[in-house]
Amino acid sequence: MKHGRVALLLLSVLSTLLPDPAIAQDAASKQAVNMSGNIMFNNSHAPGMILAVVRGDEVYLYGYGETARGNGKEPDGRSIFRLASISKVFTAQLYADMAAEGKVGLMDRLDS
Repeated sequence: MKHGRVALLLLSVLSTLLPDPAIAQDAASKQAVNMSGNIMFNNSHAPGMILAVVRGDEVYLYGYGETARGNGKEPDGRSIFRLASISKVFTAQLYADMAAEGKVGLMDRLDS
């Protein structure tokens, strides 16, 4: 019986010293996202990029490159980028999502 208590005590102590599997998995996920972001940025030929990942209530921001060519300033959560024509894609996606949820109809007028 004494050996069982010692083993249980040792297991309890070891479990406090070992990393939490959820934390290790989270770190691996962040590293995978950052690596994917690097690949996307390097293939984009853009001067800079911000990748935002939303997971529950948590938001992770990753900045790559520069806010403008040659300025050396890495983008962050306060950086402003010109979106140009990509805003049309965002708008269409949001509208399609709202239509799928029954909040709007695809033939509804937008000015009313």
